[in-house]
This record gives sequence, structure tokens and C-alpha cells, in this order.
Amino acid sequence: TLLFLGCMSSFRVKESASASYELLKEGNFDFKIFEKEPCCGEYVYSAGKLDFAKKIFNENFELFKQHGIKNIITTCGGCFYAFNNLYPKYLQDYDIPVKHVIQVIHKLEKNGKLKFQQSNDTVTYHDSC
Repeated sequence: TLLFLGCMSSFRVKESASASYELLKEGNFDFKIFEKEPCCGEYVYSAGKLDFAKKIFNENFELFKQHGIKNIITTCGGCFYAFNNLYPKYLQDYDIPVKHVIQVIHKLEKNGKLKFQQSNDTVTYHDSC
């Protein structure tokens, strides 16, 4: 399983990336990350650069296959959208299941692998993209 952090978590909301990493480790979830993570291509696609986006999709899929990636977890809503919608649309053989990290954290908590303490803090979850 690949933890794909994405541009948003890697550069703009870094605490999301580190918190996701720590929670997955704490829950003994087996995953790897790329030392040099490529862009998923969603922003390029959204900017209307379809040929360039398809090139990125193809290169990433080849990279995933080279590394034996069977599942992807992402912290980024844009990457989640790209991997679930754009990659299957433009890549004929793309077949890698993708989950958002919150889905995995929820399952770890539900299965007793993560424990959270009760809090009186107000929490907001932004379901992006």
C-alpha cells in the first residue's frame, strides 16, 4: 500500500501529512511512501492541459507498477479524485483501489487498532474536492 501525500499535504497543509503518517504507524498499518513523490496530475488536468495530464497519469501508473503498488491511500482530495476518476478514464488498464486516509483511520479505530480520547474540542472535517 502506498501512502500518497499529494501536493496539498506536502506543501500547504504539512501537518495533515505528518498526522496521517503518525496515525497509520500507530495503527500498525503496513504502507510505504515515495521519497520523491510525483504530482498526481489533477491540477494539470484542471488547468486544461489534457495531453500533459495523460502523460503524468501514464508515468505514475508505470511507477506504481514498478514498485508493486496494489493499493493507494491519499491525504489529498484532488489526488483521491484523480486516482478514482481520471486515471480509470484515461488509462485502459488502471486498476489500483484508492482510499482517502480518513477511511483507513476510521477502519483502524473501528477495529481497535487506534484509540482516541474523548474531547470537548470542536472538530470540523472538510470533505474537499
